[in-house]
Amino acid sequence: MKLAGTIRPTEKLEVDAEGSDLEAARAAALAQMPTGHELVQVSTQRTAAGQGVTIHAIGRARASTEITAEGTGYDAARATLLSQVPDGHQLLAVRVLED
Repeated sequence: MKLAGTIRPTEKLEVDAEGSDLEAARAAALAQMPTGHELVQVSTQRTAAGQGVTIHAIGRARASTEITAEGTGYDAARATLLSQVPDGHQLLAVRVLED
């Protein structure tokens, strides 16, 4: 059996940003993220009328990679696939390519 798996880095980036409102603070946080990253969590740290907004944002890489593995059955192929996931990556999905 042959399986394919989709993996992605687990590294997360954390930034703080300020803006006149939440949209401006979010845009400022996005501007600090490297190309190919997306925001996955935004927490408001401080907000006061007329004083703007401060946020703490967490981002991660959008890029994913496909890996493949073969085994005598599903369990063996899955074990081989899991052994190929590098440190600092997570397996997002598994699909059967050949029975």
